[in-house]
Parts: sequence; C-alpha cells; structure tokens
Amino acid sequence: MSFFKNLIKNFSRSENFAERLAEYEQYIYTCKSCHQQMSFDESEPLAMLNCPSCNELFLVPCKLDEWWVTAPLGGGGMGAVYEGHYTGDPELRAAVKVLQTGDNINPLFLGLLIKEAEIGASFGVHPNLAQVYSYGNDGISAYMIMALVEGTRFDHFIDNSKYGAAEELSMYFMLDILGGLEYMFQCGYLYRDLKPENIIVKADGTITLVDYGLCLSTDDAWYNCDDDIMGSPLYMPPERIRGEGEDFRADLYSLGMVMFHCLEGKTYFSQTELMKLIECQSGGLRVQTKFKMKTKIPQLSELIDTLIRINRDERFQSYYDIRLKIHEVLLELHKNKTECKITRRRRAEYIAACQS
Repeated sequence: MSFFKNLIKNFSRSENFAERLAEYEQYIYTCKSCHQQMSFDESEPLAMLNCPSCNELFLVPCKLDEWWVTAPLGGGGMGAVYEGHYTGDPELRAAVKVLQTGDNINPLFLGLLIKEAEIGASFGVHPNLAQVYSYGNDGISAYMIMALVEGTRFDHFIDNSKYGAAEELSMYFMLDILGGLEYMFQCGYLYRDLKPENIIVKADGTITLVDYGLCLSTDDAWYNCDDDIMGSPLYMPPERIRGEGEDFRADLYSLGMVMFHCLEGKTYFSQTELMKLIECQSGGLRVQTKFKMKTKIPQLSELIDTLIRINRDERFQSYYDIRLKIHEVLLELHKNKTECKITRRRRAEYIAACQS
C-alpha cells in the first residue's frame, strides 16, 4: 500500500507557532519572507495585505475565542476556510470556517453555518468524527472552529489505489464510517452527505468524517421534505430524489455507494449515467451488484448489494445487522495473509476486540 507513504499534506507547518502567537497577542506580524515586523492593530482582520518591505502577500491574523486565525486554506460552500491555532496549545490546529457578516449576506447562510456548528459541537469527541471546538457570531463574522484532520481525502485515496482498495482494509474503513454514522444516529441525527470528499483517511489507516452541513435531526429528516434536493447524486439515497422522508437506512445506502467506489475504483454509476441513475432510483429499476464487482467473495457483493437496494425495506434494518455481515466477510478475508502493515494491525485490533 504505497499510497499510505504518500499521504497528501495540504497544510503548512512551522516550528515557531508559540512565538508567532505570542507576537499576535501584541498585534505584531513578522513577514515570513523578509522577517520585517509590522503592527496590524489597525488593519482589518482577515484582510490580505502586502508586506511594506518585500511586497509579500499575507493574511492579517484574527482572534476568535481562544483561537488565532493564521492562514487561508481555501473556500467552502459558505465562506472561506482558514487555519487556526489554539492559544493554550499552539500546535493544536483547526480548520476555521468564516462567513463575513454584512448587508449583502443572506441571513439563511448565517443560520446554516451556526446550525452546522451546533450540530457538530453536540457530537463532542468521537474517534471517527471531526470535533467542533467552538463557534459563534461576533457581529463581524460568523464562524465555526473544527479539528483540522490531516490525511488523504477519500476520493484521492481511491484514485491513488487505481483499481480499488484492498477488500479487507475497505471493511475496516466501513466499520469506522459506521461508527461515526451510528454515533450521530444515537445523538439524534442523520449525516445525509456521505461521499468521498467528506471522508479523510489518516496516516494510521483510520477514517474521520468531516462537514456537517447537511445533517438533520431524525425527526426533521423524516417529516420535513422539501423541493430542494441537496447532496451528491452519485451517492444520494433514492428516497431523497423521490421527495420522501429519510431514516438511518438512507445513510446506509450512501455508505454502500461509497464503498462500491472504494472497492472498484469507480462509482456505481458514471457521470454520463446520471439520468439512468435517477430512473433507477425513482422507478425502482433493479441492478445486480454482483455482476458489477470484481470480488470473488460472494458475501462481500451481497453486503454492498443489500446496502444499495432501491427499496429501503430491503436494506439492512439495523446497524447490528450490517456489523454481523461485515464480520462474516472479515472471517472469510482473514483466511488470507496480508503484506500491508496497516491492514495487519487493524486485523489484530479487530480480532482482539471480538475476543474481549
């Protein structure tokens, strides 16, 4: 598994964040290029300025709660995303989503960002969910501060594995994702946006889910259906396309589509088959998964096939049921040796957990 040795690192590192944050507390910024010091106490927070000495572009730091926002990471569906550092531990880093408030900002966006943050914060700490540390609206900007999870985004991981990830490792990924989904369900929510872009594979081979923008309470997901269909159609459950209510089985459908993509190295439907996808999901057309998978293990194709049934009553009816099926698949896979160190470690952990 050479792709584990080449995990994509998108985030900057520095050995002097403690010194840098100490300077920020004095409203002093030191240019990273020419090391010229300058005051930013009268500058607009999060503005991009040029160093007066070398003309290097830099972000004006901004303090939100006990976090210093220090560098841009990119844009999101709502607002911009920045890197943040905690004053109590400068090495603790976060992804800070910021939506600047003002007359031109749609109040709906503000509400959605705070709602996403509230839901994420309600989950607390879980090994397979990105933690929300803080959020708020200070009158200048609405913001959410979430753990910055380092690793490889799942779609990049799949692309690097070319023809699909190893079957046994995929089952451990599935168990991690299930852990996050089931915990959210126990907290009273559905995830509703399971797709490779929202899944991070960390260096130790474990999975973390990020982005709670489409989460809904179980009651809202079941009763509050509207005309706005949100989510990725390649992983979206058919009941959403039909405008029906959703329960935990909708997340299981998305899980099946994601895991098919992981195992096969391609989505169940191609981008050019979107109309066929909608026809299948709205009309109930049945597709035999076993004919689309390369696996020689019938239990594995049965697992995926059951997850992505058009009729949700034909899917797994509990998290317990799907775990039993994964266990059956793993018992078959454990008959084979593996050269992957991460897979061997996760196999040992799984066996130990089953024996405890």
